[in-house]
Amino acid sequence: MNVIHIILGKANPERMNGVSRAVAQLAENQAKQGIPVTVWGITPNPEHNYPTRNFETFLFHQSRIPFLVPRSLITAIAALSSETVVHVHGGFISYFYTISYLLKFYGIPFVFTPHGSYNVIAMKKSAWRKKLYGYLFERSLLERASIVHLLGISEKNGLDQFLPGKQVAVIPNGIIPIKTIAKAISPNVLLEDDIRNQHINFSFCGRIDIHTKGLDLLMAGFEAFAVDYPNATLTIIGDSAEMPKLKAIQSKMINGDKVKIVGAKFGEEKLALIAISDAFFHPSRNEGIPTAVLESAMLEVPCIVSEATNVAQEILDYNAGIILNPNNANSITEAMHAVAIWKATGVQNMMKRNAQTMAHEAFSWTKIVKQLKEVYATALRA
Repeated sequence: MNVIHIILGKANPERMNGVSRAVAQLAENQAKQGIPVTVWGITPNPEHNYPTRNFETFLFHQSRIPFLVPRSLITAIAALSSETVVHVHGGFISYFYTISYLLKFYGIPFVFTPHGSYNVIAMKKSAWRKKLYGYLFERSLLERASIVHLLGISEKNGLDQFLPGKQVAVIPNGIIPIKTIAKAISPNVLLEDDIRNQHINFSFCGRIDIHTKGLDLLMAGFEAFAVDYPNATLTIIGDSAEMPKLKAIQSKMINGDKVKIVGAKFGEEKLALIAISDAFFHPSRNEGIPTAVLESAMLEVPCIVSEATNVAQEILDYNAGIILNPNNANSITEAMHAVAIWKATGVQNMMKRNAQTMAHEAFSWTKIVKQLKEVYATALRA
């Protein structure tokens, strides 16, 4: 069995794009388990400017014309062996419609992962355009796919709008082990006044997409919390064209100076900022599975998330954080109060251990690679 991942971009883990990080980690761990794996990237800049990796990468020049793929990519698909399974990553991408046709034409089975594109909330964005594109093109891609791989059940309702009854496999992304940077907290029961005066830090990391990531909710929830907790801080890690809009929200907060917007960070610098958090927040309205949540858990940081992140069940199973239900500013404020109590009473020690155990057990790439290998085998048999 040979596996080829096709992605828009280069699967560069040092980018804010969660799909790139997930594909890079998946391919790396597949290679470690002895699976022949290659990444094909479609990019406007086919320069190999990414960290050293243990799998081959071929880059193809991205056309400015929708649906048009380079002749070199067509030739490469035509040369694939019958023992190859292709894994296509990303929904509503015109080039992938063309690629799906070519794979079907040459008899190459493929697995398709929309990476959160079919979440019901995501479908509401540019709803009419997506609905039209879906019925003209995306539906055909789905019909050609051997199996649709979903990261979480939140995508199933969106998928059913295009192609009800399609065979699916629900398997999350994983996370590589990370050396714990956070320090343990000693059990320490405080009086109420001391609880309110303790330093407590929350964090978020991801693309600055205010509505999709729920950053408007996070800022409002923290604003209410910080009124009672003058030493509280919120660190926001990430970047995008919406940064000025986010800073405008910050400037209108009564305690906006407590919000630290630090921009995009990578590697050890990013992990160190997350690791010193008392809790990591991700109140997203739409997701596949956010890598930063898994990284935080691996760093022993309890996670406060919406159900849309597709990790809610695991967090409940392992008692590794709080689920925001409903996902609104009031719920966020209440969760922050709970974290303050955890920290003051020593309960956070248990939550930290639970979070890391969850990351190791529920989101182990070793387990996920084995599950996907079965999916690939099913696609080849079909």
